[in-house]
Amino acid sequence: MGAIACVMSDLRPVFHVIGLLVVALSATMVVPLGVDLYFRNGGWTVFLQSAAVTGLLGGLAIYLTRGEIQTRLSLQQTFLMTTSVWFVLPIFGALPFLLGVPGIGVTNAFFESMSGLTTTGATIFE
Repeated sequence: MGAIACVMSDLRPVFHVIGLLVVALSATMVVPLGVDLYFRNGGWTVFLQSAAVTGLLGGLAIYLTRGEIQTRLSLQQTFLMTTSVWFVLPIFGALPFLLGVPGIGVTNAFFESMSGLTTTGATIFE
């Protein structure tokens, strides 16, 4: 029990890195926003809303974990961070689908986002 309590006592580095990656994902949402504005498709507000929510929550994670953070992660923290990144980033990546595609559903939006982040090319769209 002592080892688990020791690792779980300082999750700030894990959440800090996840926050940084979420903010980076938010910044990448500006690219399709700009492309949509250029071609005047009218969906740019979806990317603006998604980027704003993603950036704010990522920034909040960074803000809440600020201060002196250890620079070297333990093995357990590294495994937790890796698993969390592969779960959290697709959730935020699914926001444009949820806001912009009528009736897509959470599962399909998550699948599309994970497919895009892993570049598998799998899709539910025809």
